[in-house]
Amino acid sequence: QPLLLCGYSGIGKTRTVLQACVQCPMLFNALFFNCYEQFISIFNTKLRKYFDSSTDESIYLIVDDVSLDEWSRLTEILKNYSNVHTVSIEEMGQADIDPTYKMLVQMRPYDETDVIKIVRNHCPSLSDEELKDIFRLSDNDIRFAFLIADSYSQLEKK
Repeated sequence: QPLLLCGYSGIGKTRTVLQACVQCPMLFNALFFNCYEQFISIFNTKLRKYFDSSTDESIYLIVDDVSLDEWSRLTEILKNYSNVHTVSIEEMGQADIDPTYKMLVQMRPYDETDVIKIVRNHCPSLSDEELKDIFRLSDNDIRFAFLIADSYSQLEKK
């Protein structure tokens, strides 16, 4: 059954999955789709034949930006392919979480310390003062914090 990874926007769900693909040699050839519609389009034209002909080969699939309905349809489509291992990624808030789904929930960074630790790892050359500014500006949105941090880093290089 596909795994659903869900959490707030900008906390690093997709980045976490892609980083795992970079660090784990067996995931180097994972197939990544930006959205369910992209997956379904390619599945119906090419992937179905590939999945049917590759039953002895493990296939790793990442489908980003799915809704719960799309995840249910994806689960139904892939139920007969035991060799296809899938991670789907969804943006959702805690109120939307249904405990009956097989999912991992990646929560928003808890506080200033969490955000600063994550951004410092991304841009180690930034000062404590710059990191605190980034935290205040980003409102715990890690994607936005990285954009700000990258801008600060570019200014330092000039």
